[in-house]
Amino acid sequence: MALFLFSVIWGVTFVAWILAFRLGLAWAQVKDVKLGRVLLTALAVLVGTKIVNLLFVQQLNKAREWAIVPEEVWPMIGDTLLVALFLATTWVLVSNLFQANWKQTFVASVPTFVPLIVIFVLLKYVAASLLFGTYQVGGCPMAPTLLGTHVQAICEECGARKYCLAPDKHLSEAFFQEQPMICENFHVTIGCLAPEYPLDGDHVFVSNLSEPKRWDIVLFRAPWDSSQRLVMRLVGLPGETISLEEGMVCVDGQVLEVPDHLQGLKYVDHWEDTNQSISFWGSPDRPAQLGENEYFVLGDFSSQAYDSRFWSKALPGHAPYALPRSEIIGVVSEIYWPPTRWRSFP
Repeated sequence: MALFLFSVIWGVTFVAWILAFRLGLAWAQVKDVKLGRVLLTALAVLVGTKIVNLLFVQQLNKAREWAIVPEEVWPMIGDTLLVALFLATTWVLVSNLFQANWKQTFVASVPTFVPLIVIFVLLKYVAASLLFGTYQVGGCPMAPTLLGTHVQAICEECGARKYCLAPDKHLSEAFFQEQPMICENFHVTIGCLAPEYPLDGDHVFVSNLSEPKRWDIVLFRAPWDSSQRLVMRLVGLPGETISLEEGMVCVDGQVLEVPDHLQGLKYVDHWEDTNQSISFWGSPDRPAQLGENEYFVLGDFSSQAYDSRFWSKALPGHAPYALPRSEIIGVVSEIYWPPTRWRSFP
């Protein structure tokens, strides 16, 4: 749904931009205007610059820990870079493809600002709150399904790719040799070779119209910090008693059958310490009783996920392990970036 709505908005904007650009060329009295050149300019401005912007912003994100820039300024950098790319690409193409002077180039580009402003407002303020939004995954509690900045290797058990969260700073090879990793078949193994550099995380569409259901991946505000956004898999519904036994989810004492795409996924229900077994919410001896409009969420990489099992702070009137419906923003529907990770979720 989110991908469809996004495509419709961009499709309408693409047509509107072409019409505005054609009007601008006529207004600037540019001669020998051919449809092919107009379409080429539209594709380069609306599609090409967006891809280049994503690549640049990902490189800038890697420099955060070394840059002396306030954290709240980083989103503005991406928006500013995108606007600059739009303007530069439009002016260069108009000047070269249509043999226009600087005055004609400027006049021809002025009408194109209108559809760009409209789509910015629609995507940033209207669609994001009412229809759908986007989110960049920040960690790896949902690996291998969703990845933040990560390290990749090959699973010794099945040969599939395996993943773990990339550290903020370069660490020794010994660190990676002891790091738990999870593969695409949900095998958890230990260690890999120290990578030369980390890989970028996923960008996803989030549908605000979809009503959350069991096994959905949801984006939500952390109950202990409303400014923090997290993604987890929803496994427990209002009114249910949730427990984890032998890696499976039990609802009111009955083992749930997982969907086909999650076959092999096992959830950790206790820790074995040197002296004792440590239990947490949802373990057999501490089941989670959900109230009205409360949900229980887990990370697919459950040995590395800070999910409902471990929460200690709760919103007023709710249990510590409960995710209130009011804090759920939407349902993750697709990975749209990077292209090699594109995936639609059932």
